[in-house]
Amino acid sequence: MSKWYNVFQPIYQVDKDLNVTISHYEMLLRDENDSFPNNDFFRVIGTEEENQKWILAEKESIDQAFAKYPDICINLNIEPIQFAYPSVWKFIENIYSKYGKKVVIEVTERQLQAGTLGNKQFDKSFQRFHDIGLDVVLDDVDSGGHSFTFVDHHSDIISGIKLSLLDFDPISSDTTIRMVLVKSF
Repeated sequence: MSKWYNVFQPIYQVDKDLNVTISHYEMLLRDENDSFPNNDFFRVIGTEEENQKWILAEKESIDQAFAKYPDICINLNIEPIQFAYPSVWKFIENIYSKYGKKVVIEVTERQLQAGTLGNKQFDKSFQRFHDIGLDVVLDDVDSGGHSFTFVDHHSDIISGIKLSLLDFDPISSDTTIRMVLVKSF
């Protein structure tokens, strides 16, 4: 495994008057090539023992970010397969006890990689995030495993969704901006 680190991508909020503020930061895992460590990552999260490497990388990045910028909010990306690991839940509970609502769980769109996790386990996992006190956001809705039906089924527990920008590629920038502004009201 190569050395992993995180970059913090600002997520902006634009109001109806086009005033821009940073809402929060999404943690994006990177390797020594400044890219997502695709093959390495999925191998590592395949077992709970190997997944400890992901936990260490995320913990270090979160602690460093809050040490330098204590008032920011961070979205922590997590793959559904990781819901099956007790060590991930311990990590998440520790993060919440340390930083509270300043950390939001962002569930990635690759739910099919959850393998034997199944829909019941998703429901239990989402409820568990809710019971801990964490907000949950679904990433890339309607481009991966997160369909609008999936969102509707979990609407009482999720606090937000992110639409994939790929869906907006064929749409003009002007139309996209108008859609986003209408949606923000």
